[in-house]
Amino acid sequence: CGSNTVIVLNPTGTNYEYSLDGGAYQTNSTFSNISAGNHTIIAHQSITNCTTSAANFVVNNFVNDVIVFNPSPLVNCDSDDNDGISTFDLTQVIPFVTGGNSYNVTFHETQTDALVDATSILAPSSYSNINQWSQTIYIRVESLISSCFEVVALQLIVHPKPIAVE
Repeated sequence: CGSNTVIVLNPTGTNYEYSLDGGAYQTNSTFSNISAGNHTIIAHQSITNCTTSAANFVVNNFVNDVIVFNPSPLVNCDSDDNDGISTFDLTQVIPFVTGGNSYNVTFHETQTDALVDATSILAPSSYSNINQWSQTIYIRVESLISSCFEVVALQLIVHPKPIAVE
């Protein structure tokens, strides 16, 4: 998301080098983090000293199309055993987090998993926290039309069940 990359597919080979916008030649056929605007790439065959015609292309301005909102914590009271574990429906926060927009939404137990789109929670509508009393879940919200995503934290809180005393 926001990292414009161009890969030269033809011509390629061990004797080719490439120049972006008249800059220094490089043997790698991939150019990353290209700014918005008009650009050219030229391929040079080093053995024959032949150069291709310039390939012109345009990189459009980037816009992150994912807009998210930070949810309030989900709070449950503990069951009879007062073990600090409760079952939460994580999916109930999706309308608020997404603002009602259509995105792909996944839930993760670690921030790293959310950032790299790794192990997600398989049953987010009936998730039992794994840390007693309080736990942070990470929500990954992905665009359906671009490679953009955002990650927001969701706090889960379990309150002890009150004990009546005489």
